[in-house]
Amino acid sequence: MSDADKDWLIDALFARLDAVEAKLGMNSENSSMPPSSDGLAKKPKKTSSLRGKSDKKV
Repeated sequence: MSDADKDWLIDALFARLDAVEAKLGMNSENSSMPPSSDGLAKKPKKTSSLRGKSDKKV
């Protein structure tokens, strides 16, 4: 295998790796896919409130 063939193969593999990594990062929130396509993975919990507790009595 020549050096040019090796360079071409390396470039092709890096391009394929970039495509796979981009596809893995997609879910229904950042693509046009329906939520049912997300599978059984649990979604991260959202905080209920960003307010802090006060020291005042009720």
